[in-house]
Amino acid sequence: MDSHSTIAGILGYLGSWGIGLPGLALVLTAFVIWRRTRSSHILLTRLWRLFHGKSDCKVPAIGDFLDEQTAIHQFRFTTGIQIRNVQQARRLATLFRDDSAMLNKIAAAGPHFDLDAMQLRPREQLPRLFGMACASLAYALAAWSLVAVLVALTVDRAFLRITATGTWLTLDTNYAKPMSERMGFRLDACKPASLPPDTGGFSPEEAAAICRAFGAPDNAPFIRTSIQEQRWMLGVLLVLLAYLIAELHRWLAYAKGARALKRRLDTRPRDSPSTAAEE
Repeated sequence: MDSHSTIAGILGYLGSWGIGLPGLALVLTAFVIWRRTRSSHILLTRLWRLFHGKSDCKVPAIGDFLDEQTAIHQFRFTTGIQIRNVQQARRLATLFRDDSAMLNKIAAAGPHFDLDAMQLRPREQLPRLFGMACASLAYALAAWSLVAVLVALTVDRAFLRITATGTWLTLDTNYAKPMSERMGFRLDACKPASLPPDTGGFSPEEAAAICRAFGAPDNAPFIRTSIQEQRWMLGVLLVLLAYLIAELHRWLAYAKGARALKRRLDTRPRDSPSTAAEE
């Protein structure tokens, strides 16, 4: 059974019990909460109440602490600003109660806004245009690689390289084809003492090496195993690329937000949090 049939079987099993879509919605909701709050506090609190009930903690010191943590994470979730304590939330609420646009800009700047000093970090600590350009290039390359991996996952062929010549090819149980517009040749055309009549873009040496390695009919199980193992490796690579793209996107978004906040503070100095705090 290949990976496609395995995944289809799992999804079909979940769907037969009516838990596929609700389960997926629950996982996505939990991910959004964790992503916004950078913490599992809310999720674990809900899980505790699910099994223990909604009664509050009877120890005042612990109950007050848990309530404070819940308030902090609620503020994080609703504003996107990663405060660490209630005092920071109070200062932000006092300074920008009537200016939600500034709160949005502070959230967009992310770690580039100093919540202790209530001001944007110094210019030398902010992302530079050259760094943002390099990150954008890495983002584009990662996105292109992600698309290539997705395409490779849909192809039921192994991707191989002939070491002696450096030629890349795709291979299944019936056909060997160079990674070009050439047609390649069928493996059943391989003969013990001769090459295929048409090597289909391979050199005679390359065709001979392919026939020696994969021309025998009993190599089909080995080829299928290689395709399956390659698919698992591509799946791992897919997850890593998706994570890299998400992190690059987050870094670029914070960098863009920090530069936008700096432009606003430069043009309207009275909007500066530090100035407002002093007043």
